[in-house]
Amino acid sequence: VSAFFAALVSFLAARRITRPIEDMTRGAEQFETGHLEHRLYVPETAELGALAQAMNSMADQLHERIGKETRRKNELIAVLSGMAEGVIAVDLQDSIISINPSAAGFFSLATPVPAGKSISDLVRNLAFLDFFEKARHAMGSLEADIPLNDREKRIIHIRTSPLVDEKDLRSGTLIVFSDVTTLRRLETM
Repeated sequence: VSAFFAALVSFLAARRITRPIEDMTRGAEQFETGHLEHRLYVPETAELGALAQAMNSMADQLHERIGKETRRKNELIAVLSGMAEGVIAVDLQDSIISINPSAAGFFSLATPVPAGKSISDLVRNLAFLDFFEKARHAMGSLEADIPLNDREKRIIHIRTSPLVDEKDLRSGTLIVFSDVTTLRRLETM
């Protein structure tokens, strides 16, 4: 009988300790799947209560940071979409990070252009690709006029600059270009 009561007391004590840990594990899984608004129950034990509060605080901070980054990303997309100039960001492997609708229009690309595609797979203009090859190895900015060789015989003015990461290491190339056909024709006249 005493062994039965000892086992029962041990089971209840173990259950009292493991239940909050199981709840926190489920809560952490909720956080992992992106449900950062979920809140963990704060148990009465000091150690587990402090852990639950720290995890809830971490979820609040992550939710706030993700919200800020999402807003910044949406603002950047809105700015890039509203620009008349074409803008393309390319990483070190020549894969497109971002391309705005104006840039897609210059090269008659279907929008939205999937990120990760190689710039040489999408753009078929040899003068542009030759200039890009020089720009991706350049330490500074480069500029040039490139003929598009389309029906309108358009000319685009391209400016490139290196993209750098937070450690000030090169992470890609930014290409900005605009249609200068009318300006160049007026200069020629």
